[in-house]
Formats: sequence, C-alpha cells, structure tokens
Amino acid sequence: MQRRLAAILVADVVGYSRLMSESEAATLAALKALRAEIIDPGISAHNGRIVKLMGDGALVEFASVVDAVACAAEIQDAMAARNSGLPEHRRIAFRIGINIGDVIADGEDIYGEGVNLAARMERLAEPGGICLSGEARRQVGNNLALAFDSLGEQTVKNIDRPVEVFRVGGSLEGAETGGKPLPMERLTEIDPGAGEVSGGAPPAIIVLPFHNLSGSADQEYFCDGLTQDITTDLSKFANLFVIAAHSAFTYKGQYVSPARLREEVGVRYFLEGSVQRGGERLRINAQLIDAESGHHIWAKRFDREATEVFELQDELIRTIVSALAVKVGEMELRRALQRAPRDFSAYDAFLRGSYAYSNETLDDLEEAEGWYRKAIEIDAGFARGWGELSYALVQKFVAGWAGQETLEEAGVAARRAVQLDDSDYFSHWNLGFYYLHSGQFAKCELAFREAYALNDNDADLLVEMGEALICMGEIEKGREQVRRALRMNPHAPDWYYWTLALGEYCAGDYAKARDEMDRMMETPRWSLLLRAAIYHRLGAQDEAETAMRSFLDKVGGWSMEREAVAIRFKRPEHARHWFEALEGSGLPKSERENLEAY
Repeated sequence: MQRRLAAILVADVVGYSRLMSESEAATLAALKALRAEIIDPGISAHNGRIVKLMGDGALVEFASVVDAVACAAEIQDAMAARNSGLPEHRRIAFRIGINIGDVIADGEDIYGEGVNLAARMERLAEPGGICLSGEARRQVGNNLALAFDSLGEQTVKNIDRPVEVFRVGGSLEGAETGGKPLPMERLTEIDPGAGEVSGGAPPAIIVLPFHNLSGSADQEYFCDGLTQDITTDLSKFANLFVIAAHSAFTYKGQYVSPARLREEVGVRYFLEGSVQRGGERLRINAQLIDAESGHHIWAKRFDREATEVFELQDELIRTIVSALAVKVGEMELRRALQRAPRDFSAYDAFLRGSYAYSNETLDDLEEAEGWYRKAIEIDAGFARGWGELSYALVQKFVAGWAGQETLEEAGVAARRAVQLDDSDYFSHWNLGFYYLHSGQFAKCELAFREAYALNDNDADLLVEMGEALICMGEIEKGREQVRRALRMNPHAPDWYYWTLALGEYCAGDYAKARDEMDRMMETPRWSLLLRAAIYHRLGAQDEAETAMRSFLDKVGGWSMEREAVAIRFKRPEHARHWFEALEGSGLPKSERENLEAY
C-alpha cells in the first residue's frame, strides 16, 4: 500500500434502479454504448484511469484536477446532446463529484478520505451536473473556461468538518475572452448589453426553480416562493416576455440544458440559482445564462440577513433588466420592485400559505388560509396577505365549503388590499375575482382592467381575466386572453384548458371544447361538470351522465341551486345554455328554484 495525491472523479447513474426495472437489456446496452462512445474516450483523452466500475457508477483517477474537471464537463455536455433526442423515460443522466486529496493505493484500487469526499460531492450534484470540493476548485484556478458557483459550506456524511462545495455552472468559451480562461472576479462584468434584441422583439426569459441547499425539506416553500416572486416582478416589465412559473416548475429538480429550454419554451435567457438558509442568514447564488450560446451573462452570490430578502430581490431584478438592456420607465421600475412588509415573518407566513394552497382539498385550502391570516396578524399593512386571503376565501365559497358570510369576508379583505397598495396588480386581480363570484359584473370588469393595465404579462392573470370576460359574454375576447396565456405558459396547468373549453362551450363549438378538455393531464372534480355539459350538447348522453355521476360521487349534496351560486353568467341566455345541459346530464334540482335570478 502507498499514499499519493490524486484527483478523483466519482460518477453515478441517476435513477438506475428505475431504468433497470423498466428494461434491463435496454439499460445495459445503452450504458455499454455510452462507455464506448463518450465515457472511455473522454477519460483516455484527459489521461484518466478507470479504477473500477460499479453497476451504476464509476471511480476514476486523474493526475491533474484540471483534466478531471475538463473531462467531466465534456462528458456532461455530450450526454445533454445525446439525451435531447430521446424520450424522457429513456434518458440517462450522470451526477459527477470531483475532489483532490490524499488516497491510499492498494494494487489497482484506491480508497481513503480523498475518495470518500469525491463520493460526497457526487451526491450533492444535480442530475447532469458536477460538484467539486473547494480544494479542487482552487487547484483548477483560471485554467478552464467554465463558471463555478459556490454552494457554500456543506456538512457531509462521515466527514468531520464542513466542506466548501462548488458547482460547475456552464461554459464561458468565447464570452469576451477569445476562448481564454475567464477569472472568477469578472463574472459580473460579462457583456452587459448581451440581451439587446433587434427588431423590437422583447427578450424571452424563464426563471428556473431555485435549488434548496439548506439541508432541510422544510425550506422548499421559501425557495419556491422566491422563484415565484422573481418571476412575478420580471413580468411587470412590458419589454420582457416572461415564461410563467407553472412552466418553470415542470423542470424542478432536473438538470435542464440550454438547448432543451430553447426548444421547449423558446427562451433566449434563463435565470437559475440556489438558496441556502440557516437561521437568520441567507445565501443565494444566481446565474443569468444565454440559452443560445450557453454562456453566463453574469453570476452573483448574495450573503444577507433573511430580513433583507426584498432588497436582494430588487437588486436581482435591476441587474437582470440592466444586463438584458431592457428600456424601462421610472414608474414601471417602481411598480416592479418589492413592497416589503414591515416584519419579515409576515412574508415568511405568506410564502408558507402560497406553498400550502390548493383548491382541491379543504384541508390544504384551510392551511393556506391560516398562514395568510397569520401574515396579516403580524403585519396588518401587508397588502399581498390581505389579497391572497380574499382569494382563498372565494375559492372556499365556490367549492361549497363555506357560505355567504365567507364570501363577504373575502370582499372586505380584497378591498383592504387595494386600499393598502393600489399599484399592485395582485390587489386589483383579487378584487376582480371576488366581484366575479359575487355577480358584480361592472365592478369585476373595472378591477380586472386595472390589474391588466398594471401588468399584462402575467399568464395566470390573463386566464382568470379570460374566464371573467367569458362569463360576462365577451367570449372571443376571453378566449384570446387564454390563448395568449398559453403562449406564455407552454406547460400550462389544467385550469387553463378548462377555461378555454368553457369559452368554446359558450360559443357553441362543443367539439373544440371537448378537445381542450382532453388536453388536461388529470380530471379534477371541478372539471367534471363542464365535461358533462359538453357531452350532453354533443349528444353523447351516456358519457354525460357518467361524468355527472363521477362529479356527484366526489362532491356530495351538489344541486342546480348550489351551482347557480358557484358560477355566474351576466347574460340570461348563457346561464340557460349552461344549466339546461347540467340538468339534462342529471344534476339534481333543489327545492328552492334559484335560477329565476337570471
């Protein structure tokens, strides 16, 4: 046995057990082909030695850590290109970890803390990603045209001290360097006007879900909330085309190549990052990347007190807008920047409420409601807290889980939000939502138009405004709003298609309405009434009655009278068109005839 200094690379196949369970033969054949075409040639080209192969991974030794990192980057780039042409379930991705340290050689094998630490780096890497220890990063220096993002100090298994970890963020080849290595300290200076687009087309950007590096799943709500808020703030700029958060969250927990983002959502730029929260301290790493070239436009690390998260978000927004050379007015910039509550814990409670929110179960909705109530209890001047409380209460009423007094409380909360901050489009949006479901159509239209004037770039707002327009008889305008939202949200949630199907139904195009419903990934309970009405109008009576029975099984005690409260139509002919189909599909009448109100 002898000791020596070595650069160690550990690679692991993501989801190996799943791949093998689906098809052992296909998985083994694919791995064999990868070795022959990508892995072995790459290791050989960088003077590496395969120490041993495990079923789902490999241990490789290099004399130089620069060679190890260059080899890893080339393998991951080649894998991303290969996977882009494969269906999702057959893609193979690696995690790679790299360390430089003392190893013990025993014949052809090596072991020791240097190897153990490389294995721990591998476990911290994302699918398709590379992590390396702080010492390995220092040894690489400026010898490679790669960006390295600090993930801070991490506590890892069987290592008795915190370890500094870096992630390889992407290639910087050609970014004002002529292909030469780029010093880390210049990352924030690269090409500040890179985003200027000729021809007047606004640059398209997506904010990918920030990674939670806090070591606790309990902080997911904070990472998701930060992602949502940054997306919302960017959407307030008329000269940016911002992909909706729903689409961004379909990539959560995945490595996403620039080429894939360009192809699937059509963006020129994307923002990605990580959040590490410990006690009252907050560390955020963020990178703005050009999806066409894969080059970083800038990368920054923010170390702040958690209470300074609003200032941090404002700095991020200013930096992104500046880097993309977006022309904005002072009022537009002022509206985009955060309105911070007086107490950070109010914002924290608000984020927990948004994370818990679901209109599919009463428990989820009441948990969200409880957090929103806590937020305004802590800070009675927090407009967003009042607005989202109103929204949750209206949903509770519409679902049949609360009565008229809850709807009235929702109106009080929505009006309070507007009084506190009438420059926030969310406030007017929530007020419009309340007015729609209380049948106050003139006020509903005014509130939604005010929200739209403040921000016409939020896909969710467009869809809910589209629903309001449809219910008010402006069917084509409503459908166009939803279609525009779908262009902004390529991976749209089911309720977008439900809203568009409602518009097609109201317009009398039942086949199109059925097609839109068929685009939904699931069949939530609230969609079954529309499905029943569509089938009834198409003359498919058995299917209509089946959909209605399924709805009544899931929502006990529903009736024509209750439905007349849940959905509002401004024009009597549209109300009759809706309720006649539901009655024909088997929705029971109530003892009291409430439809005469129309």
